[in-house]
Parts: sequence; structure tokens; C-alpha cells
Amino acid sequence: MLARGPTTMTKDATIRASSVDNLFVCPPSILSTTHNRITSQNTPAMIGKVVHECAAAYVESKKFDADAMCSVYGLVGEDVDTVRKLAFCAAGIWDRDISKYFTRPQVESSIKSSTPITVNGVQYYLSGTIDVASGVGATEAIFLDWKSGFVDDGYANQMLTYAYLLWDFMGRPQTISITGIVVFLRHRYFDVVKYDARTLEAWEYDLAHNVLENPDKFSPGPRCNYCEIRSSCEARREVVAGSIDDILSGNTDGWYQGGMDTLKDLTDVNKYNDGVGDILSDMMFRISVCDSAIKSAKEMIKATLKRVGPIPCGAKSQMDLKETEVKSLVAEKAIPVLRDSMSDSDIAAASRISLTKVMQTVSGRAPRGKKGEVRDGLVEKLDEAGAIRRSVQHRIVEVSNEEEEADTTTSEKES
Repeated sequence: MLARGPTTMTKDATIRASSVDNLFVCPPSILSTTHNRITSQNTPAMIGKVVHECAAAYVESKKFDADAMCSVYGLVGEDVDTVRKLAFCAAGIWDRDISKYFTRPQVESSIKSSTPITVNGVQYYLSGTIDVASGVGATEAIFLDWKSGFVDDGYANQMLTYAYLLWDFMGRPQTISITGIVVFLRHRYFDVVKYDARTLEAWEYDLAHNVLENPDKFSPGPRCNYCEIRSSCEARREVVAGSIDDILSGNTDGWYQGGMDTLKDLTDVNKYNDGVGDILSDMMFRISVCDSAIKSAKEMIKATLKRVGPIPCGAKSQMDLKETEVKSLVAEKAIPVLRDSMSDSDIAAASRISLTKVMQTVSGRAPRGKKGEVRDGLVEKLDEAGAIRRSVQHRIVEVSNEEEEADTTTSEKES
């Protein structure tokens, strides 16, 4: 049951804006207090953190030191190059397109709702840290959220949470104008979204009645692979166990054999039949969950062997880690030595030059505003010399029909 304002409660909880999109997909992944949570900082998350700090420094002072910030967090090599590239992208977009709309920008603003949403005796507060925010009046505000990852969807509810928090801070007036900007740094574009009181009230109702009233409603899906409770989640365990059982049992009605039969009989005509897409999506989800479970098991075995040493496996064998030395050449030191016994063409044939690394180096040395021009010029010269070898790789992705239509439109315009 939904109620607002002070009520008798059994407990309260604070939900972070960054977790609200996961909350809408699978409430227990965020609300559960009984599951073990795995919260580890991975490299992409660390890169995102440093990029956000660089962007905040630039908005405040028009400067940042990406290398110094990377050293604080232990980032080295290509990760530093990535931070530089994304931070400079943020600075460019801020100067060129966005800063003029922020009259008094405040960075890293922490905000928490003053009035709880009370559901079933639990008082829920929302909170978040807004990357950049600026009030432009008693009923107007604008905010920005930097995104440093590869995915450019799945953030709608996070942005709604920020707008909701600003609306709550204003005192929940019925006439408001709140603008949200989400910047996708890796893709070099941004989206602008407008919010009004009616939209935010409807979202609050949806959050309370369709999400918070169902705190135990599990919804296994692609996000399981990154969920904090994945190691102890019963729903994920059932999906993995059931998926593997179907493969081993040869059940003709199961996801594996049924899906394989569907793919075998698929043509460019019947692929549009109802249910075909659902079967394919379900297969990919189960494959990804099983892959993740197998990877986690391997990592656990490796970590255990590192910790306790060889483990007996019966009377005649034991399991242990086999150490293999991996050798690689340091190019600037190796080339002078290799020239004593190899020609330049032989050295080139034995070498591999990363085009991505070359582009990053060239961009880093180019003057601001000329990076794209310098990169394009170098690619053109390399093409003329026949120095770029092109190949095609395929990976399975699932994109929205809207995105595919947008890509088609763009291609037609470019042609």
C-alpha cells in the first residue's frame, strides 16, 4: 500500500539512483537483504570513476590532469589512454554544446528525497549524486549525467530519479520544467529529455505499485551476469541448472533442442513468424548465463588453488595450477637488436601494429579541434599505401528496431 509522509514503519531503506534501472527489471536484485552481495571494483568501473572526476574538474576549473588521477587509482597503459580520450571528449562536448545552458553549474551534487515513499510499512528514500546540476529558477532546473560505458541504453529510470529528486527538492510544485542531458562519451553524442510534474508523479506511482510492492519478484535476464547477488540468487541458479539439464537430457521440448530445431528449419520467410524472436532471445540469455556460471566456477577453482596449493583428486592425481611463461618483445628495445639478423621487411612481417593504439597516439598529439582531421588524414595515407588490412568479424547482438531504422537513415544520408 502506498502512502506519503510520516507513517509508522518497521524499517527504512535508501535506493541509489544508479541502481533504479536494475530495480525496475528485478526488484530483489536491489532490495534483498538476505543474499550475499559481490561488490568488486572492475577496470571499466574504475575508468568511469576517473573520467567523472576529470569531467568534474574541467567543469569547475577548465582543466584536469588525467595522468595524475589515473596514478591515484592504479590505472596504467591503455586504460590511461582511454581515460584521456573520454575526458577530452567530455571537455569538448561541454564547451561546444552544453555549458551555455548551465548558468551556475554545480558538480557532484549529492541529493536525497525529503519525503519517503512508504510501501508495506517500509519507508523508501531515493538518493543520488548528480554529475552536473544548475537551478535556473524556483521551478526550473537542468542536470547532466556522463556515461563512460559502451552501452547507450538502460538509463531512463536513473535519469527520472535525478529529475524526481530535483522536483522533490523544489517542494514538488505542479508547474515545473526540468531538463536532463545524458552524454554517451564513447559514442560522442548526447540525449536531452524534458520532465514535468505529471510525468514524475506517474513515475512515482509506477515505482511504488509495480516495483516496491513486489520486492520478491525475481526476473532473470541478461543483467544477471552483472548482478551483485548472482552468487546466491535462487532464480539464476534455477535458470542455470534447468538450462544445463535440458542440454544433457536431450529433452526435445526443452530450450536447447527446441531452439536448435527452430534454427535448423528457419528461412528468410518464416523468421518473421510469431515466437521465433522470443525463442532466439531466450537461447542467447541461457547461453550467457551458463557461460557466466562456468567462468565464475573456473575463476573460483583457480583462486582456490592459488590459496591452498594442489588438491588431491583421487589416489593417482591432483589438481594444480600450471605456470606458463609468456614472452613478448619490447619494440623500441628489440628492433635495434633484430636488425643485426633480420631485414626491415622481415621485422615488419613478424610484427603486429595496433591501429587503435596508433589512432590514440596520433589523437593525443594533435591540437584540440583537429584530432578527427588528423586521424582521417592518416587513415587516408595508410589506405593509399595499402597498409591497412581489412577483415570482417561477426558477433551476436540484439538491437532495437528503432536503432536499426536510425542507422539506415544515417547511412542513406551519408551515401
